[in-house]
Amino acid sequence: MKILLLITLLFFALNSAVLAQIEGEDQQLDSLWNLEDLNPDDYDFTEDFPMTYSKGWFPRPLKTTFGIGLSYAGGSTHDAATKMRSNSFVPTYNGFQGGYGFKTDQQEIKKQGSEDFEDEYPEPTLWDLGLTGFFSSKYLILEAQANYSRTHGILSSIDDTRSFLNLAGHKQKFLEGAVVHIADHNIRLSLGLTIPIYGAFVFESFSISSYYYIQGGVVFEFPVSSKATQYFQILDVKDDLRYGNGTDTVRVMHDVKLKTLTDVRKSFEIAIGGITDFNIIGLEYSLRYSFMFNSMLTDAVWKQHQIRLNFGIYYNIVR
Repeated sequence: MKILLLITLLFFALNSAVLAQIEGEDQQLDSLWNLEDLNPDDYDFTEDFPMTYSKGWFPRPLKTTFGIGLSYAGGSTHDAATKMRSNSFVPTYNGFQGGYGFKTDQQEIKKQGSEDFEDEYPEPTLWDLGLTGFFSSKYLILEAQANYSRTHGILSSIDDTRSFLNLAGHKQKFLEGAVVHIADHNIRLSLGLTIPIYGAFVFESFSISSYYYIQGGVVFEFPVSSKATQYFQILDVKDDLRYGNGTDTVRVMHDVKLKTLTDVRKSFEIAIGGITDFNIIGLEYSLRYSFMFNSMLTDAVWKQHQIRLNFGIYYNIVR
């Protein structure tokens, strides 16, 4: 800055000398300027902007901010259960396990009286939409979310003891699967502690920050509406055998609330992501993983893993 100031003053002095000579003033071109005789009060100076920043590994926010915005997430669920039995389900031979325990082509459902398959069958997906709030102080960043969440869970079971009489009149074994599909509408509340791992926070008359982070927190899900369907399905001889309804699938329970459903689901959540903040507006993206530490049922152990890709945009109210 001092060098730039000296160059500016020298340029100003030389330019003044040239103008004086052109205008015919009694100014000698070879006269020397003594910088010590220059009075700084005769010139206008621009003060440096006051700047506070933290950058590199594990940067610190350095300033109190608060923002609120919208977030959207999409992902999948992964159910965890082993030989589970519950009063909520029609009993199966081997109990239930998490997810589909059979091949993709066995999951497909035949149309009634046809060799063609239905277009869809239940899949373990999820999506969220809601509000996000950010609070940061000099050493701490907290993120809270309140979302409407739509989740689908899957349980399955295989019975290999079943048999039927084929066209030749011989007893033939077949695999019968049982599937439970639960579709939930939840209020999802979460709170997480964010640790910036690499990036920068810059504060002048405005603020800019960009950083990657890791996060750990807790999640509480409150089912607003929960509907479960259970059906049995022929898995391996779909072309040779049908149930009495003409399809390879028969429902034994449809869109009912499970009798032993837990009122509140509690989970741990970890995330890795990034935030870019342009003074007023901020953008966030993250990959999140949560694992339930209680059960979805009161009389059996059924937990759920959730993986979601989250995107958000927020407005800084305090900055």
